[in-house]
Amino acid sequence: MPDITVQQPGGTAVAPGIELLDLYEVPKNQLSALATDIDGNIIWYYAMEPYQVAFPIKLLPNGHMLVVAFGCTCAPAGTVLKNEVREVDLAGNVLYRLPLPTVVNGLLATGASFSALGNLHHDVQKLPNGHLMVLANFTRTFTDQPGFSSVIGDGLVDWDPQTQTPVWTWSAFDHIPLTHDPVSNTDWSHANAVIYSPDDGNLILSMRNQNWIVKINYQNGVGDGRILWHLGPGGDFTLPNGQAPIEWNYGQHYPTVASPNSDGIFRLMFFNNGNNRLLDANNDVCGTAGFAPCYSSVPVFELNEYTKAAQVVSEHSLSPGYSICCGNAETLANGDLEYDVAYDVNTPGVSYIQEVTQEPNSQLVWQMNVAGQLMYRGFRITSLYPGVVWTQPAIATASANAAVQVRQKATAHVSDLRSLP
Repeated sequence: MPDITVQQPGGTAVAPGIELLDLYEVPKNQLSALATDIDGNIIWYYAMEPYQVAFPIKLLPNGHMLVVAFGCTCAPAGTVLKNEVREVDLAGNVLYRLPLPTVVNGLLATGASFSALGNLHHDVQKLPNGHLMVLANFTRTFTDQPGFSSVIGDGLVDWDPQTQTPVWTWSAFDHIPLTHDPVSNTDWSHANAVIYSPDDGNLILSMRNQNWIVKINYQNGVGDGRILWHLGPGGDFTLPNGQAPIEWNYGQHYPTVASPNSDGIFRLMFFNNGNNRLLDANNDVCGTAGFAPCYSSVPVFELNEYTKAAQVVSEHSLSPGYSICCGNAETLANGDLEYDVAYDVNTPGVSYIQEVTQEPNSQLVWQMNVAGQLMYRGFRITSLYPGVVWTQPAIATASANAAVQVRQKATAHVSDLRSLP
């Protein structure tokens, strides 16, 4: 089992629910997809195959889990590992699976602009119509672009499970200039999250190595795939004086809509890792000699899609915390903020999740630490069952009752044994 510890300073109530954890970099047989109560006790897990991780795992509205099975980099050379999307029930039964080769064959059959996929990775969405929006990467080779040769980019595949075919595709190479490479000219886009915008039927995609979050013209499968806007340095939005460039997103992860609407004028929050954050109008980079160190934060942006004006309406700074990869953030039922700090350079070997109050001088309400494994994402979910909210007192009572039943059964079993001739 993972090495989990919990801190709860006291004085403030923790938001109800349990924690769904998505761990990476695991030894051969260590759990990586699991749920715990607020005290860190494991109450559910999905057993991945040896050297495989869930990348990611997500709770669906029907109570099932959506998993992308992904080979861990800790696997010995030559190990053959499955790469597929699975929908599983709480007993671990696979109700649907979509292997990588099936996606490749579907793309080939429909003549998509890409097909030789490297991996299904980082994220997957189940859309309202039951389709799967799958995030995948692939390599393109360039011989006529100075500075570029083998480049890994990302694509999206709208997969219809009924017909077992792709019905819409999108490639980053078709919509972003190759020369926009603020981080890498090999691992070029490195997308890490895709979300569905219900109000306009479009998609929001986070690309870490582009330092961009983009909205894609999907229109529930009939859109032309053009990028409607780019959020980030060099993008389409402007920030008020004093907010740019330091407040832009750098190496960001997991955007979520933080308002009732998802188009027009709406709010977007995300975990801003802050890699190579630009600090001032001279574009001085954090962490370089003579300048402030890098730090991570959780901002909430208000975006005006009509005027392309943006502003940071709130921000929780983790400084000096600086997570160089991974992470997510969300607003909890009680109004608190929860975020996953996966790879803080100040706490090597330990990932942590914090719940804090949302106020100018925020207070730490709860913290979970995981040692020896990278916590890719961590979510507070209401319970393992649709429409049910588990409070901490209810979980404690249920656990106590279960313990009594176990003791009673054990006592009865001992009595039975003693009665044997």
